[in-house]
Amino acid sequence: MKNDWKSKIIFAIQFVINELFAFELWLEVSAYVNEIISIIVLVTLLALGYALTVKFENEK
Repeated sequence: MKNDWKSKIIFAIQFVINELFAFELWLEVSAYVNEIISIIVLVTLLALGYALTVKFENEK
């Protein structure tokens, strides 16, 4: 029999392990995405600060 209780338990264990690996992979990918977003924000703020500095120095 293919649908006995042992195969259902094995399927459940495999499902839980697969979900844990998928969750771990998602955490890793989201950490990279957050790092990239923070780098983009930092570069944007540095460019804005440089542009404002150049603007106010040209007004003098």
